Amino acid sequence: MEFLYKATTPKNVVEKGKMYALNRMAALTILKKKGYKQITVDAFHPNALDSFLNGLNSGLRLKDLIVFSNQFAVMLESGIPLLQTLDLLISQQKNINFKHALEDIKFRVESGSTFSNALAVYPRYFNELYVSMVKAGEISGALDKAFREIVGYLERSAKLRSQIKSATVYPVIVIVAAIGIVALLLVKVIPTFAEQFANSGQELPGLTVMVILISAIIKKYILQIIGVVATFIALIVYIRRTPEGKRATDRILMRIPITGDLIIKLAISRFSFTMSTMLSSGVSLLDALEICAKSSGNVEIQTFIKSVKDKVARGSGVSSAMENGIFPNLVVSMVAIGEQTGGIDASLQKVGAIYEDEVDTSVKNIMGLIQPALIMGIGGIVGIIVIAMYLPIFDAASTLE
Repeated sequence: MEFLYKATTPKNVVEKGKMYALNRMAALTILKKKGYKQITVDAFHPNALDSFLNGLNSGLRLKDLIVFSNQFAVMLESGIPLLQTLDLLISQQKNINFKHALEDIKFRVESGSTFSNALAVYPRYFNELYVSMVKAGEISGALDKAFREIVGYLERSAKLRSQIKSATVYPVIVIVAAIGIVALLLVKVIPTFAEQFANSGQELPGLTVMVILISAIIKKYILQIIGVVATFIALIVYIRRTPEGKRATDRILMRIPITGDLIIKLAISRFSFTMSTMLSSGVSLLDALEICAKSSGNVEIQTFIKSVKDKVARGSGVSSAMENGIFPNLVVSMVAIGEQTGGIDASLQKVGAIYEDEVDTSVKNIMGLIQPALIMGIGGIVGIIVIAMYLPIFDAASTLE
């Protein structure tokens, strides 16, 4: 829960603020342990604007989570106790919401909760995979090793995310810029030419008439066009948020030759690294498969991984459960080798590295195809508009001759 508090600090300064705690008594305990006096604590009931702004500021960037996890791993490896580690990291936090969450986590641990259970209260910061790896580290008595594995996994996730961004951001920026340029030409420049042609009484070529007509329609109905486009985008977003819509769009994306190949390679890389990390941290095979399915990000792949888990639960081997599915034979063969040698985690680590390189290569190939295609497309559209406007001028010049 979120609370508003007012208290006097050990330096006799009155402080007001918001904090997270299990309940009002827990909030009071946290503030008293910090040496605060004359404390008043009330439940916080946000209005619509507060909820919106809190939602914008409540998240934690992946790179910040990597820094936090790395610092945690270093301190644990140095022999610093868990509660002292939390104290040190809380004092360094600049993200207020995350800082209050860590304070509540520390309070829960002090109250007898396990560290993993305390982390699980804040899924927006620590997902199921993170919590499961910490839990496995607690059980095995190797929490420092678990955090080192978490850091490695998060760094690989950040690299994959960067590769995805590099494949999507550039085309989006270019397309938006192109739409802006073409819209400016059609709404501002073409009407000027159209007025001059109308005053001259000259008979216009068909291409020029078509471009002027398109310009007039766009200028007249610009707000309606923007509304239709915005409605279409909102509809796509809404459909993606429904289970049936997400399944349908995921299926379509996987059937497109270029995007489908990249999606599968990304899924294999993510699955392999996630499974390898969890298995090496002591997470059970079935739990690891369940978490991999939930974190796949694609309904088709999630369904496939769940089917693998169900077959394994009934006594099948992992490799045989993967046969005739989405993943290629190389993955199945590597997992089979890992099963035979007793090192599935090591085999999956190698598979992840192979497909990480494949993703990098695919992204570069896609960019190599998209860049010239975009340049040619934009150049073609602008070229047609320019030619359409200058054709009447060339016709007039030839008539004078």
